Amino acid sequence: MILEQISTAGDRNFGYLIADEDAQLAAVVDPSGAPQKFADRIRETGFALRWIICTHHHRDHTEGARELKLLVNAPIALHKSAPVAHDVELEDGQVLELGSLRLRVIHTPGHTPDSICLYLPGALLTGDTLFVGKVGGTDFAEGAREEYRSLHEKVLVLPDDTKV
Repeated sequence: MILEQISTAGDRNFGYLIADEDAQLAAVVDPSGAPQKFADRIRETGFALRWIICTHHHRDHTEGARELKLLVNAPIALHKSAPVAHDVELEDGQVLELGSLRLRVIHTPGHTPDSICLYLPGALLTGDTLFVGKVGGTDFAEGAREEYRSLHEKVLVLPDDTKV
């Protein structure tokens, strides 16, 4: 398994390349402002890009998705409630196969109603459900309550050795 963190926009925005080396299949998570970085990395590896996954609809996570799609011809996937155009609708508990890797979609509303995390063996990609060093931002009402439920009922129940 390959799991690479790639700086995308600003000092705290990251995207990820996930790949199954044996199957030569990859996924990109949150390409944001760096679609060319991801396209170059995909070309370097020679892997086929199966999905472009955005953890929520905010521009600092989706902005490069359309350009990356044009560069490497892969579908864009977001939670089914995302208010932006996408090709694949994701649901809580859905499993995306990437060769022998299984990426599990965990719907974690709070930061946005369409926020998701991706769980793969030993790792959790949180988008903005968690920020670097703190809980992801919410409004001050129902969003904060949803974030609390998401963290306590879906994230904190994952195995203790999960890297975030």
